[in-house]
Amino acid sequence: MIFQKKITNLYEKSIKNHNEIQQLLIESGSTMKKIAEDLEDSNLQHLSLTSVGIAIGASYFEQITGSKIDIGIWIK
Repeated sequence: MIFQKKITNLYEKSIKNHNEIQQLLIESGSTMKKIAEDLEDSNLQHLSLTSVGIAIGASYFEQITGSKIDIGIWIK
């Protein structure tokens, strides 16, 4: 139980917004930088996860880890 709490806390502290994720991708190497640039120049940049997708992801996370996460941080 303590291990799950530590993992959950680490996960919650590591949540990044779009700009932070993009910067991490760019900094991780030239291949990821190229992918990030190509995504920004395509229609894929307009895709986003729906509230249903977030709920499905959270449900899967809970099944795998046994820990619940607060999806309210993404769904407003």
